[in-house]
Amino acid sequence: MRDFLLAIKVLGSFFFVLVLFGCGGGSSTPSNSPSDKVDSSHNEQGSNEQEGTEVAPQPAIVGLRIIPTSLESVGYATEEVVGRLFMYEVVADLDNGGIADVTPWVTWQIIQQTCAEDCVLPDMGSNRLRANDVGTVEVTASFGGLTTTVISLEVIGKLGLCGGEIDDNGTNLNECLKIIEGKLGNADGKWFTSPPTRSVVDLLGYFEVNKGNSSGRSFASFYTTDATGFLTPPNTEYALMRYDGEDWEQDTGKGGQYARYCADLGEMRFNGRDNWRTAESSELQDLFWGEERDLYNRYYWPANSVYISTTRHLNWPEIVMLSIYPLLNKRDEAAVSEVWRNHYPSCVSELL
Repeated sequence: MRDFLLAIKVLGSFFFVLVLFGCGGGSSTPSNSPSDKVDSSHNEQGSNEQEGTEVAPQPAIVGLRIIPTSLESVGYATEEVVGRLFMYEVVADLDNGGIADVTPWVTWQIIQQTCAEDCVLPDMGSNRLRANDVGTVEVTASFGGLTTTVISLEVIGKLGLCGGEIDDNGTNLNECLKIIEGKLGNADGKWFTSPPTRSVVDLLGYFEVNKGNSSGRSFASFYTTDATGFLTPPNTEYALMRYDGEDWEQDTGKGGQYARYCADLGEMRFNGRDNWRTAESSELQDLFWGEERDLYNRYYWPANSVYISTTRHLNWPEIVMLSIYPLLNKRDEAAVSEVWRNHYPSCVSELL
């Protein structure tokens, strides 16, 4: 069994250090952690006593719980895919009826697991648990001399790279994304993901929400290619996405359905990168032209319709630019569409 994490506060800034203990390992409560603030009965008479000022006792911890981070996460918080953070935090119940988030300072312990490697690991930034390997695991969290009840988690799968390599031209699209490395202009050296199939959005737990106020993990609609396979894999269901969404930024698309999807790939560090983002129209155009407008025959990519971008039309704020279309005859051409329409999404990553 393994205990995870000590948190250290140095000069007012928190630095998190992963510490793996063996079976006989132990842990100590870090200085300046919340326990110093919520359990201070030993200091009921402070330095202000000389001035005649009475110092009220601080609330003490009476319980410790692992809870979902939001009401939205209650239904599926126990399952995740490799790379994602589980939507749980640890709270301390206080004797005055309040609660305090103590997630950054708890020690996680694996009780039992079925994974070849550790099923979960503490995230360096937040100390929440990140899915690490496929399998089931039972964990507890300890803080201030208290330990939570055991909670069971499951890592249900991993989003793969189709064919196991960049620029794959194989036909396997099950629970994986293809990546093309751009070779021209604004696309040069950047990675571009293929649109997600039904198997991908099912694995990632996405819901179909074709509304302007969509939130969370969602896509707009499915599009099924026909049996002829004209410029696209035949009989394949692809998930289309919108530019807009609840609390989205109209100028950049941040927070919109398309942007949330790319950010999700970054959170799970798809293919080892955490900086996946939405594409600009010029990047998609140069990807298309760098492959001589033949994405389908070269890489088994859908190229029968347009791809959404985050490039806005200069004169019409409700319009976004679209790219990668077989009928576009010039490199700098782009179609246009309203922000609420559904199109193929491709995310971009580059070495920084």
